[in-house]
Amino acid sequence: MEVLDDVLPKRVISYDPSPTLKEFHASNAFVRGVRGPIGSGKSVGCCWEIWSRAQEQRPDVDGVRHSRCLVTRNTYGELTSTTLKTWLDWFPEDRFGKVVHGAPITQMCRWDMADGTSVELEMLFLALDRPEHAKKVLSLEVTFAWMNEAREQPKAILDAITGRVGRYPRAEDGGCTWYGVIMDTNPPDDDHWYYKLDQERDDDAIEALQKTLREVADFTRPLMEFFALPPALLPVGRGENLSWRPNPDAEGVRHQSLGIAYWLNQVAGKAESWIKVYLCGEYGTVLGGKPVYPEFRQRFHVAKADFKPIVGLPILLGWDFGLTPALVIAQATQSGQLRIIEEACGTDIGIREFARNVAKPLLKTKYKGFEVLSWADPAGRSRSQISHQETCIKELNRAGIPTQSAWTNEFSARREAVAGFMTKMPRGEPGMLISPRCKVLIKGFAGRYHYERMEVTGEERFRDVPAKNAASHPHDALQYIALHVDRDVERETTKARRMRTGRTTQSRNRYVDAYA
Repeated sequence: MEVLDDVLPKRVISYDPSPTLKEFHASNAFVRGVRGPIGSGKSVGCCWEIWSRAQEQRPDVDGVRHSRCLVTRNTYGELTSTTLKTWLDWFPEDRFGKVVHGAPITQMCRWDMADGTSVELEMLFLALDRPEHAKKVLSLEVTFAWMNEAREQPKAILDAITGRVGRYPRAEDGGCTWYGVIMDTNPPDDDHWYYKLDQERDDDAIEALQKTLREVADFTRPLMEFFALPPALLPVGRGENLSWRPNPDAEGVRHQSLGIAYWLNQVAGKAESWIKVYLCGEYGTVLGGKPVYPEFRQRFHVAKADFKPIVGLPILLGWDFGLTPALVIAQATQSGQLRIIEEACGTDIGIREFARNVAKPLLKTKYKGFEVLSWADPAGRSRSQISHQETCIKELNRAGIPTQSAWTNEFSARREAVAGFMTKMPRGEPGMLISPRCKVLIKGFAGRYHYERMEVTGEERFRDVPAKNAASHPHDALQYIALHVDRDVERETTKARRMRTGRTTQSRNRYVDAYA
């Protein structure tokens, strides 16, 4: 990139990448990602990567190096105010070519090289935030692509883009010298597709695929590589004594006019989760509203390791319906502890298929021989979720899982039933203990299951019921369990009180009998 000073106008500072971004630029992987704190230079690095690759493109017979780059962002507003602005800060219209605001936004960049050749880089800027938007790129033929703030875009966009790069220039015009996809992002949640590609990818499967590519297409490049910029700040202390100090290894400090103070200033008023994601560059969850369960303490309520069901106690099942059905499996001990053993969540699947292909095999293989008590969303009595003749609860019973509807669907009763267990300490133990395998439930307790903030000025206000999202479904299912365990324990307490006063009853709840 040494030739850039001769090309750019004097008012633009030449690019000096940080150590991590130098590694990013040196990589030849087909898909590359870089994540890190805000303001660490990720987007700028991607802009210069595009510039550099365009200059590497082999010239045609007329000495012109042709490239076409697709740039995606989640919304049109973010695309124009952030992505396009960053690009134009370095490659302005008055020097490289006018921007045409259409669909997509385009800019034909042209400049001359010192070797007598010239570059023509066509930039296409598209807003893509939903899986169905992938069809917008299906007719495009580009050289390479940049997903700006990749965590805000669905994986379907990446899947579509990887099939559109390497298609311009055409083979008869010399083909592509380099093609691929680059991504930059602030750290997403640890159940995000970016996290899974970065941290949980199957290296053996990738190596097998690369071996096949080498054999059939002489493809020797790595398929994927991911890079992480160092945190800007580091934590000091814990709990109430937690504070933050500058990281001496932070990168991009020299490019900030305020230096490290740029990041330190942002600590004020921010939650720990926000600081860890945006200033420390860690994977994690940032709360988007008011948590439904402020009583939750992860170190207290989540077990250190998975635990097995206790033999002799019934298995308690809770269900939520819709096309995102959820099942929660729990037990209640004689001391009054509610133990949440397992969760199962479905996406774009009906209750019939979920019950027969997911829940039933799970219960058969892991909970064989246990008595099963099962409660479901009262809305499961509605015919509309399956057909005019069938109901969700009937489907569960037909699948061999006898289930009854919960006694209420009133939210405050459901929330208080769960919160009641969280605030108890039977025999000095947590009233609710959650297996670490219940990742969606835990994320929900940590804040993903929340009340949405209302768009009003002045004092913060929140809606009365939680937002519907991936975390809400297993939490609804858990609440149906807690409702019945809580009510039946109260009935047993009342019965014991009556026995002490000489007033007895012959009726005994089936649930209580299981613990006698």
